[in-house]
Amino acid sequence: MITIPMQRAYRNSEFIQFHANVLSIVTDTDPEKLKIADQVKAYKIPVTALDDVFKQQTSSPTTKELEAYDEARDFAIIGIRAVIEGYTYHYDKKSREAAQALLESINLYGTQLYKLNYQAQTTTLRNLISEWEQNASLKKAVTLLQLTDWVSHMKTVNTVFNNKFLERNSEYATATKENLSSMRDEAVTAYRVLMDHITAHATLNGTAALTNLINKLNALTDNYNTLIENRTRSTSEDESENQENTDNPTPQDIAAE
Repeated sequence: MITIPMQRAYRNSEFIQFHANVLSIVTDTDPEKLKIADQVKAYKIPVTALDDVFKQQTSSPTTKELEAYDEARDFAIIGIRAVIEGYTYHYDKKSREAAQALLESINLYGTQLYKLNYQAQTTTLRNLISEWEQNASLKKAVTLLQLTDWVSHMKTVNTVFNNKFLERNSEYATATKENLSSMRDEAVTAYRVLMDHITAHATLNGTAALTNLINKLNALTDNYNTLIENRTRSTSEDESENQENTDNPTPQDIAAE
């Protein structure tokens, strides 16, 4: 029996790599001898097309800039939080209190903001920075802990990131008429046809070669499914942690709408 992959949960890069691996496995097992050559040939078409389109998009200069600015804002919030946490142990009471106030304000949005998706992180950092700028006591705390320049840097890279995100979105809308979602569907359909033929041949006329092929495919699928299960578990924990903030938008969220 062939294990069913959780393909709908695969990110585009994972989806393409999974199918590229499947294609490699079945191609190396002599499709002609196993009587699946036609299905392998049909399967190769959408997989290759999808890979080509994805390469065009990910090779965009804007995409690389986007990734660089995303990393910069990740480092900013990670570094700022680390400094604040250090100050919660400071010998000076005012410094400790300032650090605690800032830390509590961050925690209202979550403890791992750098793990949020692109859009969520953009909004969350914007709201957090706005709160630090508009709340007198928090603004004073930022100044006391000498974080003003770092917060300003985070604000800048977050703003530039959002501009680059919108720029890339425009590129995607005009660069190609190919739709990744529909192309994924075509690859899934061709994959299922191929798997059905492999299963049928294994059931009606099982051979050692077919059994070996199925074992390789199942081992590959198990690895990818484990990846999804682990990510789903981690995401569920993060979402639970940030649920209160999501259900109760800040004034800045409302104003942005």
